[in-house]
Amino acid sequence: MWNKIKALVRPSPGQSTEGQGNPANANPQEALDQLRLGKRKEAAGALDEARRCFENAVRLNPESADAFFCLGTAYWRLGRVVEAGAMFSRSVELGLSDPAAHHNLGNALILLGKWDDAEASFRQALSIKPNFTPSRLRIAHIYQRQRRLEQAAAELGKAREIDPKNPDAVVALAALHRSLCDWQNFAAEEAEVLAIVRKRQAGFPPHLLMRFAATPRDQLVGARNRAVRLNLPRPAQYRFAPPLENRKIRLGYLSGDFRRHATAHLVAELFELHDRSSFDVIGYSLGPDDGSPIRRRLVKAFDQFVDLSAMAQDAAADLIHRDQVDILIDLNGFTENNGMRTLARRPAPIQVNYLGYPGTVGVDFIDYIIADPVVLPFDQRRFFSEKIVHLPDSYQVNDRKRPIAAKMQTRAQHGLPSQGLVFCAFHQPEKITPMFFGIWMRLLKDVDLSVLWLLDSPEATKSNLRREATNHGVDPQRLVFAPRMELPEHLARHRLADLYLDTHPCNAHTSLSDALWAGLPGLTLIGTTFAGRVAASLLRAVGLPELVTETVSAYEDLALDLARQSARLVDAKKRLAYHRTTAPLFDTPRYTRHLEVAYRRMWQTFCRGRRPEEIAVTASAGPPTGAPSQADKG
Repeated sequence: MWNKIKALVRPSPGQSTEGQGNPANANPQEALDQLRLGKRKEAAGALDEARRCFENAVRLNPESADAFFCLGTAYWRLGRVVEAGAMFSRSVELGLSDPAAHHNLGNALILLGKWDDAEASFRQALSIKPNFTPSRLRIAHIYQRQRRLEQAAAELGKAREIDPKNPDAVVALAALHRSLCDWQNFAAEEAEVLAIVRKRQAGFPPHLLMRFAATPRDQLVGARNRAVRLNLPRPAQYRFAPPLENRKIRLGYLSGDFRRHATAHLVAELFELHDRSSFDVIGYSLGPDDGSPIRRRLVKAFDQFVDLSAMAQDAAADLIHRDQVDILIDLNGFTENNGMRTLARRPAPIQVNYLGYPGTVGVDFIDYIIADPVVLPFDQRRFFSEKIVHLPDSYQVNDRKRPIAAKMQTRAQHGLPSQGLVFCAFHQPEKITPMFFGIWMRLLKDVDLSVLWLLDSPEATKSNLRREATNHGVDPQRLVFAPRMELPEHLARHRLADLYLDTHPCNAHTSLSDALWAGLPGLTLIGTTFAGRVAASLLRAVGLPELVTETVSAYEDLALDLARQSARLVDAKKRLAYHRTTAPLFDTPRYTRHLEVAYRRMWQTFCRGRRPEEIAVTASAGPPTGAPSQADKG
């Protein structure tokens, strides 16, 4: 490790050492002076200058644990994770007893995928300072990733016990209780989380807020809080080539999810269908290569595919800028493996929030958000930092090539009864709320022989759901849990169900489009936020608008009515089967054409020197030349 560290801080051949001190004549006082200067530069926000000072301090005094710690912090804030981890490791080796050194090393190890080593670092931080809450929160995060939810809850419980007013601990525990379907303090926890957001007391990942009854304003505040917490870099002042309206536009898609992931399964065909006479299309991957078939397909779909996963995000921004990307489309928002540091550097003149994050990111370096009139009406613009782009059907793209296993499946194979209605609710458990679970239980009591089909979950979550069913007077055996399966078989088993039941305030997104693609109609309650209106958008775009309700009572009444009037449910299935391949939701060439029109209008606006503005693409919009696009030929 030490040899790697020396290589990291040694100037490369030909690199100027002007202003860096002379190691041959160095002394500890010089190193201390550089360290102090670096801290002043860091406090002023001049991270690159601070980093150079800390590198000088390390060269001048390679036994200074404090210098290595400060250099690691600078590398971390610059997105240079591997180097940061090496610096923190050396600071620990040199005997730095600050728990923050072990904690920061653990954070770096998490991003490098070394979960066990990361936990050991966090445990070391706690051995130095038992009430060091940040490390306990990170251990809980590791346990959640490993689906050890009860152990995660125990760690978070200790964190709250030690530091009961710590906002991050409060939010983390409340969010975990949603994953466990532990609703004993549901209302109180919800009120506590929303109060924390509104007081700007925490900067937790704002997608967690979508699990709570947050307003559009809350979600904007939550996104801004997160951006502040991340200490994002300033724009890099890149120079862009003179804009020319009529040349090919270079698109860059940035994502940490080019792998076996819901977003990848939705978007793959879009990349294949883009009109190559008008667009160059580059994929920039921030996440791991899982070797999956969808990963291989994505790599082939792009004109260029660039793996940025091992690259510092500032360097990634430089690379994207050198590639002369005109429109950089972010598919992550604030979710895991995101590229916010890269985007903050402004490597492209136009930057877009698209598909992977159903809400605003609350920052000034993202210009547009792709939406539709249902998920994001223009009258909600004050709660979005981006300019709204309306596609005419649904904002969500779908892949018509998603294979559905041809082999017939039986209910018995999946533990379902041969008789009776099967209500399907393949949500992640954190989306299920007591109110909607209560509705589902009343449906089971009112509809003889019916069952509720849920996705498999950790045993603690299933135990809580069974207990809740018992509390509602329902035999817990009427909850059937579906194990994880490969996508073709998962899609095929939807055909054994009768009705997909949506939840609220965060709708089904990809899981509902999967159901509709497999021929299973769904029922939803339209909400007030983007994440709570997605299902309504999907159902309208597939030709089933009558399955969108506007009140809780209307949702429950319609669910019962459909269950009791089997002819009505059969009719919905027939219409879905008839229109499935022609409805706008699954007309991927049509969708691609509309999205390309939006990109052209963004580019035209930029070329004419105007600020980003709202865009509404009409259903008749097509390529400006009138010639068929590559998408039309698809």
